[in-house]
Amino acid sequence: MTYLAYMLALLCALLHIASAAPPPALRSTGRPLPIDGFVAQGYPDVMDGTNHLSFVEYNVTLSPGEDSIWCWAWSEVSDLSIGDVPTTACQADHTVKWSFMKAADAYNFTVSWQYTGHGHLIGSWMIPDSQVQWITDAGDVAVQHYVGPTSFSVDTDDVFGT
Repeated sequence: MTYLAYMLALLCALLHIASAAPPPALRSTGRPLPIDGFVAQGYPDVMDGTNHLSFVEYNVTLSPGEDSIWCWAWSEVSDLSIGDVPTTACQADHTVKWSFMKAADAYNFTVSWQYTGHGHLIGSWMIPDSQVQWITDAGDVAVQHYVGPTSFSVDTDDVFGT
């Protein structure tokens, strides 16, 4: 009978350990991710007769001394504005995920790089509305353009354990 009580206590202890929540992610200040050639704008060509396209593109350098990688995405819009780009993987390197979303009085550009199976750098760059303007092109068509700096660094957090 003592043996049975011992086995039951051991089984309960193992079940408790197995059901415990995973440890929280460790978060610290990461290194900045340099962005270059940042462009966001509406595209005046019509798609499918009713909708237009907009695009966002940029280059990001993941590690100092390495070549940058090119990331881009198109979005469908009803006018010639810059559309939201929900979280998407970079075509050149799927460990990079990013988004470009309209927020209150600004646009939020977020980039994340998963450098290991459990660690990633993540950061955001806020673009004020004043840096997104309607510009009339040579054909007398108003198209929305990002007019802010094309090169900047995104400060990041280094998150490990997620």
